[in-house]
Amino acid sequence: MSNHRYLSKSLIAAIPLPVINAKLMLIVRKYLFILFFVAACSPQKNIVRSDTRLIDNLKTHISYLADDKLEGRRTGTAGEKLAMEYISEQFKSI
Repeated sequence: MSNHRYLSKSLIAAIPLPVINAKLMLIVRKYLFILFFVAACSPQKNIVRSDTRLIDNLKTHISYLADDKLEGRRTGTAGEKLAMEYISEQFKSI
């Protein structure tokens, strides 16, 4: 007598799955809202010198890879080769 719309052999066997999913989604949304609210209200961390250096380093890499001279890094273009060489050199320097 198992119907695919109902959970069989459980304590909540008479509750249709869509009802369970709706209740679960409401609970998940509630906790996600609380999580985001707490995160938004938490104090901001001061940026330390090492963070500033990391951010500047990332900006340098992103600026180069997003530059027009790389022609969008499309497959088969000279821009793709330049990007590949740049990334390869960066990994070698690590």
